[in-house]
Amino acid sequence: GSAEFPIDGAWTAGHSSDVARSVTGTATEKRPSSRLVTNVNSMLLRAVDVSILLQGFGSVMASSTGRDIDYSQSQTVQNIDDFISHSWQTGRWSKFVVMCQLYNVRAALVVSWLIALAVFALELSALSLLPSSAQFVIWHGNEAYIVHRSFWSMLVCPPVFLISAAFWRGIRSRPRMVFFDKVCIHQTDLSLKKAGIRGLAGFLKQSERLVVLWTPSYFTRLWCTYELATW
Repeated sequence: GSAEFPIDGAWTAGHSSDVARSVTGTATEKRPSSRLVTNVNSMLLRAVDVSILLQGFGSVMASSTGRDIDYSQSQTVQNIDDFISHSWQTGRWSKFVVMCQLYNVRAALVVSWLIALAVFALELSALSLLPSSAQFVIWHGNEAYIVHRSFWSMLVCPPVFLISAAFWRGIRSRPRMVFFDKVCIHQTDLSLKKAGIRGLAGFLKQSERLVVLWTPSYFTRLWCTYELATW
């Protein structure tokens, strides 16, 4: 997910050393600047609407390199709906498709069904607003049943489903606020960046749900393992 932040090597090495010594029970000097904490400053507790992550077909997930504009897309919050844990070794498109499925696919199915019913009703209406589709006659004994096959529904519903699956969150009124490392932790200001990284457990503590975008590389990343273990 925070799978790997481009932080300075000294901090990473120092933290790993602290963990190793604590496991063996050897006394060490306290180093507050390198310690992970379970609380995060309220000014650093930030989240982003999931619709922003899905904009441009997940363009913000294409690279771990952050910019000031990325951080400006998030906002301070009191609680986080979802903490998204992922590995930067996983490609952008895989994450985009999975997140569309997680956040949009139910709405896309509902919208597609409603459109299909509306189109079918227009086909059967007395005004003949749409050219009627193919009809089949099925005989059962001496009774004939007319079955309509809606060509228009098959033509309209697939693109409606795909568009809804990709962009539904962008038209919803209530935002779904999520933590995504690149956007919610400052990537260019080193002091804010270190404070945000040390407070990862605090972000998790304020989250309602942990969303793991799992791939085979997930548990090869130290930060991914840390996030799941902390949760």
